[in-house]
Amino acid sequence: MFQQCKICDAHFLARSRHYELCSDECRKKQAATAKKEFDERAKGDKLEQLDEAAYYYWYNRWRKLKKGKTADLEKAATFKVAFDAFRKEAVKRKAAVRSRKITQADFSSWLVQQQDFADALMDDI
Repeated sequence: MFQQCKICDAHFLARSRHYELCSDECRKKQAATAKKEFDERAKGDKLEQLDEAAYYYWYNRWRKLKKGKTADLEKAATFKVAFDAFRKEAVKRKAAVRSRKITQADFSSWLVQQQDFADALMDDI
């Protein structure tokens, strides 16, 4: 089935009618555009800013363990397990804030506690 690409308007032979992009280059452009649009929408959203800051707090410490001067893959793997658990819980709590089950202040204080936990984990590992 021939389709027209949503990004570059080129016609291409698609495996099914669900394919809307002709190439990996167009997929990358669409992903970059979607990220930029999300960032613009989230720019004034305090909840997203808090979540992103906490994510990068954990991520940077994990990268330090994984690729830093004192890299230790075993310690990095242990930290990654805790990081993944943090992300899952953060997603749940962020949804709870959006549905007004918990307050943004409670979410913020939980994030601070988790940063303390990440620091303690770095010291223990």
